[in-house]
Amino acid sequence: MVGRERGLEAICGLLGREDVRLVTLSGVGGIGKTRLALAAAAALRGQFADGVGFADLSSVQSPELVPGALAAAVGVPQEGTRPVGELLLERLTQARVLLVLNNFEHLLAAAPFVSQLIASCPQVKVLVTSRALLRLRGEHEFPVGPLEALRARGPAVANGALSAAAVRLFVERAQEHQPRFTVEANADAVVELCWRLEGIPLAIELTAARIRVLPPGALLGRIEDRLDLLSGPADLPERQRTLRATIDWSYELLDPPERELFARLSVFVGGFTLDSAQSVCDGESDVLEGVSSLIEKSLVVAQERPDVEPRFRMLETVREYAQDRLEQSGKAQATKLQMAQYLAELAEHAATGLVGFEHNVWLSRLDAEVDNLRAAMTWALDSGEPELFLQVAVLPWIYWWQRGYIPEMRQLYERCLASYPLLQAESRAQQLWGAASARVVTGDIEAAIPLPRELIELERARGNEHGLALAQWQYCSHNQAESVPVLRAMLTEATSTLLRLGDQWVASFALGVLAMLALIEGDPSTAERLGQDALTHARAIGSESAVGVALSSLGLCALARGDVGQARARFADSAQAYQRVQDREGLTYALEGLAAVAFGQSKPELAARAIGVVDATREQIGVGVYPILQRIFRGPFVSAVQAALGSDQFETARAAGTGTGLDEAIEELLSLTA
Repeated sequence: MVGRERGLEAICGLLGREDVRLVTLSGVGGIGKTRLALAAAAALRGQFADGVGFADLSSVQSPELVPGALAAAVGVPQEGTRPVGELLLERLTQARVLLVLNNFEHLLAAAPFVSQLIASCPQVKVLVTSRALLRLRGEHEFPVGPLEALRARGPAVANGALSAAAVRLFVERAQEHQPRFTVEANADAVVELCWRLEGIPLAIELTAARIRVLPPGALLGRIEDRLDLLSGPADLPERQRTLRATIDWSYELLDPPERELFARLSVFVGGFTLDSAQSVCDGESDVLEGVSSLIEKSLVVAQERPDVEPRFRMLETVREYAQDRLEQSGKAQATKLQMAQYLAELAEHAATGLVGFEHNVWLSRLDAEVDNLRAAMTWALDSGEPELFLQVAVLPWIYWWQRGYIPEMRQLYERCLASYPLLQAESRAQQLWGAASARVVTGDIEAAIPLPRELIELERARGNEHGLALAQWQYCSHNQAESVPVLRAMLTEATSTLLRLGDQWVASFALGVLAMLALIEGDPSTAERLGQDALTHARAIGSESAVGVALSSLGLCALARGDVGQARARFADSAQAYQRVQDREGLTYALEGLAAVAFGQSKPELAARAIGVVDATREQIGVGVYPILQRIFRGPFVSAVQAALGSDQFETARAAGTGTGLDEAIEELLSLTA
């Protein structure tokens, strides 16, 4: 009963209500329904004058045999030829009894008898454990979920993770098999094991039993084979001697369309919506009805997301089992293709939504799908579907960039570039764009430059005005080898095209780069005008990221004029815009600007600490500094702070800042530069 104290109290509270006659404990196999029911029965025994009857139905093969099993549980013998169900109802008519019906899921056809018993025997209450609901009037469902399992973060495990119920259960069971076992010596591995096992009590107990042979670290290395690795003692019911057997029991109770749907839903690594399930699994069954049935049978669980459309998922152990079934069916590749196609369509819609007033809505939606997007991209590259990969990987590029996934995405872009060098023009353009952008964001500028050059020629040759303007913006934003006049002329042309075609999002970024070029040429008034234009377009489309960039550009304009007060206000507003969309890379630029404000207020040590925060954050998220900002701001600024403090004092202060978080550093700078 580790970690089940509140659940036990709630169940007893339900059964203590006069209006509640039937409570069903639902949940996946091995989750602990039976133990919870037994504990509730023991706690409530004194409230039932005629006792408690426990009927284990797991070995009952036919619904017609249920009345006999219930009769045996309360000591009602067979008499002559009268049906045992009649004898049971007769005996319990005036009795005050709690009946516990364990493992009812394979006998749902007997549910009407339970209903009849409740109607005929007004003082009888029934507590059921089942992987599927009985679907009777007056049934109160009590879902039994996994135990709390907190993941370890780094070498030091937080006390909260060690005190989590899943960890406590593991330690108790491990000590039964190895009395000298201590969690302190194995903390990280034990916490990670419990996390990977998703807090499922049976899985934890079966794993802990292996402690006699393998230490936690070694178990962690083998846990990917959890369905077959974990087996329990012979006194467990046969259906619970391995995790596979436990899920087999539930699977065998499904009808053929439900089995088909169950297997196909396993392609969703990160959960699914009804729409996504319909798109991927349509034609096999009624998806809404099928998902509802799988929820009732505890093979799918609903995720609580009150602010957006409902999502559903399988526990990972269940999903792995379903994946095996999908592979055995021969439909795995076709289903994964359908999922990739669905996500490619989603990415196309996201590409438009991310540059407008629905920006945050699409960030949230892609956050929910990110694991599915990863799975689809990997599958597409592995399966010779580069066009699908590029649609998913490049169209929502803003999302990958803003959420800090570009270092991860670069590996995929580079793999696509190397593996598929001879794509059609449109796909080749996407390929070049993604790889070039990732190289720039991760600081590999020299490797990036040839790609937008090729992209410019490709888009010009196929007459794609918008693609050409994007390629020109990309080339000018990152190429510092060209002269400023050449870059300015090309970028001015690109900006004009973008605005004519209605792309205010990229136009606002391009105007920001033009503002930086004006600062390089010593023209702060032109830079200010261009920065204001960038801000106007960013606000017109409601893009927080574009607003953040424009405000940072205007902050640099104010610094160039020596207006430290206005610079502080602009960088503060920029930071707020980035915080609203959780853009950590953008926040490094806002923080760097605030550090320059502190330096302008004769606080070089504070500026150096902020530089340390920025450097540590960029290293952590794997991004570099944009070349134009390195040239006009970052390089000269860091040199000035270093000169003011001296190398040793600068390094000491910078190192002191490396352990501070971005938000904390911004708050400190705003308070000390007011």
